[in-house]
Amino acid sequence: MEPASLAVGLSIARNLGWLVGIVGRLVRLRTKEPPIFDVAWRFYDCQPAEGNAVGTARFRRVWWYQSVQGRWLRTKERSTRADANHLYGGRGFLRDRKLVLNWASEERPDTFGVLFLTIDEDCQGMKGFTVLAPQDTGAAEAKPIWFRRTGASP
Repeated sequence: MEPASLAVGLSIARNLGWLVGIVGRLVRLRTKEPPIFDVAWRFYDCQPAEGNAVGTARFRRVWWYQSVQGRWLRTKERSTRADANHLYGGRGFLRDRKLVLNWASEERPDTFGVLFLTIDEDCQGMKGFTVLAPQDTGAAEAKPIWFRRTGASP
């Protein structure tokens, strides 16, 4: 084997070793993502208690956009006890245990807003508020909202 080709081979091996070391360090230093994705959630308009959930939700990671996608179904009206089936979808991001989603109603695209949530330490609940502009008043308002993992105690 010629000394020149041996030197090139050693140089490539050294550079590959450096690259593997740097990637390994980055993977170990990466913050652990909270386990909120691809599990069932219930959401509430008031402090969570047994039987007062107003709908269900599910969140998933969308890797190609580095974002989060959520869908939730409201099964009870906010102002009355009437049943409803309003489907909402949103897209946003997760940073530092804070979830922000821009959402819109899937059956009424003129109903939209922003959802701001903070994830609990044990990842069993999220608490925050949603900002929306109801079509009847047109004035922006913030409403509290809670999410609890299905099976978690309220």
